[in-house]
Amino acid sequence: MKKLFIILCLFSTLSCGENKQDLKTLNKSKNHFGTIEKGDAKSLAAQSFSKAYMQNDLASVSDLFTEDAKIMVNDAVLTFDELVAGFSEGFKYYENIHHMDTDTYTMHYDDGEVYTNYWYVWHGRNIKTQEDLIVKGYAWFRWKDDKVFEMYNAFDPTAYNLGMNE
Repeated sequence: MKKLFIILCLFSTLSCGENKQDLKTLNKSKNHFGTIEKGDAKSLAAQSFSKAYMQNDLASVSDLFTEDAKIMVNDAVLTFDELVAGFSEGFKYYENIHHMDTDTYTMHYDDGEVYTNYWYVWHGRNIKTQEDLIVKGYAWFRWKDDKVFEMYNAFDPTAYNLGMNE
């Protein structure tokens, strides 16, 4: 019993030491404060990207992106043209595509990084089955000056992809 007590004391001392180190690292981070804007030009640009998507006209917002923008959709890394082709493909299987319950904010971090976050609920009606599909999603746009040089979009594609195979 005495050995167990000593082992527990040693373990808790080591664990506390690790937590203190983690806190020291966290305090050294430059990215732990900044400002958040809503309704700013970058947030409006992200919303225009969304609107262009819903109109199946992403090519109209190509000027928002740098030529070499890195675009990630879940685990896939795409060029802007591949994004346009991939997102347009969904219009062959779904109609009345729109985003609901959207929220958009731009974050300006103390190290100069600028991100716009876009939360949405995707809605579409399967053309074959006439069943509605609703999927929550999230995207961020990373800015360099007034251009997006990185974008990430995340959603669970399981039901969406199944609907394309019906």
